[in-house]
Amino acid sequence: MENFDTSRSVIFTKYIRYYPKLMKKQYFVYVLSRLINVFSLYDSLKIMTGYFSNFRHFKISINRIKKFKVFSSFSLQEIDNEISKFRDFKFKKIKYRKKSRTFKVSKEKLEEIDKLRNKELYEHYCDIREIKTGYRDTFSNPEVTKNTVQNNIKKYGVRSTAQLDWVIQKQQETNIKKYGVKSQLCKKEIRNSGSISAKEERSEIPYFEPTKEYLETFIIDGEFDIRECAKSLRTFENVVKELKKKYKINVRNTQYLRKTQNKLFNKINAKNKFQNYRFCGKELDIFLPDHNLAIEYDGLMYHSEGTCDTSKFLNKDKNYHLEKTEICLNNGIQLFHIFEGEDLDLWLSMINTKLNLNKKIYARKCIIKELKSQETKEFLDYNHIQGYISSKVNLGLYFEDELVSVMTFSKPRFNKNYEYELIRFCSKRNTSVIGGASKLWKYFVTKYNPKLVISYANRRFSNGEIYSKLGFELIGKTEPNYFYFKMSTTQLYSRVKFQKHKLSKLLDNFNPELSETENMFNNNYRRIFDCGNLKYLYINK
Repeated sequence: MENFDTSRSVIFTKYIRYYPKLMKKQYFVYVLSRLINVFSLYDSLKIMTGYFSNFRHFKISINRIKKFKVFSSFSLQEIDNEISKFRDFKFKKIKYRKKSRTFKVSKEKLEEIDKLRNKELYEHYCDIREIKTGYRDTFSNPEVTKNTVQNNIKKYGVRSTAQLDWVIQKQQETNIKKYGVKSQLCKKEIRNSGSISAKEERSEIPYFEPTKEYLETFIIDGEFDIRECAKSLRTFENVVKELKKKYKINVRNTQYLRKTQNKLFNKINAKNKFQNYRFCGKELDIFLPDHNLAIEYDGLMYHSEGTCDTSKFLNKDKNYHLEKTEICLNNGIQLFHIFEGEDLDLWLSMINTKLNLNKKIYARKCIIKELKSQETKEFLDYNHIQGYISSKVNLGLYFEDELVSVMTFSKPRFNKNYEYELIRFCSKRNTSVIGGASKLWKYFVTKYNPKLVISYANRRFSNGEIYSKLGFELIGKTEPNYFYFKMSTTQLYSRVKFQKHKLSKLLDNFNPELSETENMFNNNYRRIFDCGNLKYLYINK
């Protein structure tokens, strides 16, 4: 037999060796067709004989070969002649055990198989893939990525199956069963023992060098999803930005605030609903005209003030949110302000209350119980947007032994001239308790007989309507309150926590000559304002 390029053939011989399926007859012609793309017909057949020692028993017909268009460079006569040559060779017969399909693997063989994991052999597989598809990595092939994404969207409505709720839930259940935590990365010993630790999950070097076509698969609705692209490459968003410059992809990155806004918009079950609605010279993120309800999703960086390296985040005036609320109120519209990072499911429950879509329970079918602090805390932390705050009197409504509504009272926090302050009231999320507030309030007035009760309605989500029904009178409005948050996070902190006399113990960089706000800004905090409160008073006559 003639000599041929063994350096190239080793790519295919290793490929054939470790794929037992290729030993089946139906795969033989296919493998041969792939080899002919690279080698001569004669050389390809010679490569095959080295790993298909029972080759002479294969009945390779011209009709079977006709199915493969890759043979077009050879005449059928040439193919028939070459195959005939190989049929005349004498091969050693191999005895197979028909009864048992088990086989033993020697130590040497195991070591040889282990070498498959080496980088050197990985390069060989990449060479095979590059010859077959034109791409060294499967994920670099834009067609593969595009088809995968399209199939996932068509079948499941998401780009990746990893985004499906039932998949995430199953993963969490498995992790809880095996490790006792929802995510393996929650445990240091598991995180550090893995092949990829939390610190190594992303690096400055992408997992593979992507092509321009691959990056373009992340362009959705005219925006580049830089976050998902960075995840797929196991690298940072800054690295992806450089790749975009390299390939001259001049498409703006996805605005995740808009993405969250779209998610909320799609979940609202209303016939007439509009996004980015222009109204009185202002823009409303979501507007529901049939219910006179508007919703703003306020990104913290875009709606706050503080120091920042980029001019992208301009400082907002303290009355920015209040002015928008007042404009809507003057036109008979209630405006909800959702701050970035808040519980969207809880907000959706509050929206559905306005749309009259929540499950209804009638207070006359409920019984009243006084609650312990722990029980009250658990309920309010889950069902009230402001969470729990310490209180003296905790009242709860129970329906069929289930707590469905809570109202709490304490000594006034800001003005000691009043006897009580109504601190919190809310119902179980996705539930509306008809007459619940009135029943709890009447119980409190009857048992405790208060003379003066003060309360504050947060204008970010309340118009004070419930207070009027309970017999309160509007006596004033407060200035907008403010919260601090650390840049690049969404955790809001009360201003009370960062009063100036406490800052020396809380901040790394504290200057007693500067104000509270200046010190906070110097420590990479920003400040966001709400809409203030409506001040209500109840007088027991």
